Amino acid sequence: MFSALKRLTTGGGTKVEAPLGAGAGVTPMASSLQKKFSRGVHYNSEIFLFLCCFVFFYVLFLIIIIEKIFKLKDKKGLNQKIMY
Repeated sequence: MFSALKRLTTGGGTKVEAPLGAGAGVTPMASSLQKKFSRGVHYNSEIFLFLCCFVFFYVLFLIIIIEKIFKLKDKKGLNQKIMY
């Protein structure tokens, strides 16, 4: 039972050699794991870009609406100061 648990936690036994310039604490990933990781990073970056665009256009929309509200108030004379 302990050997099965050890195999699951260590990655199943496929060893990947470290590149020559790698430091002591750096362990390389298997190529299949690298592909899965890169797909996840790509997917997350697409979501991030979509949300950034959404926030940008939402803020732009709010700015336009606020400007229209202030222009309407100016036309009605609501923003004029009362002088005594």
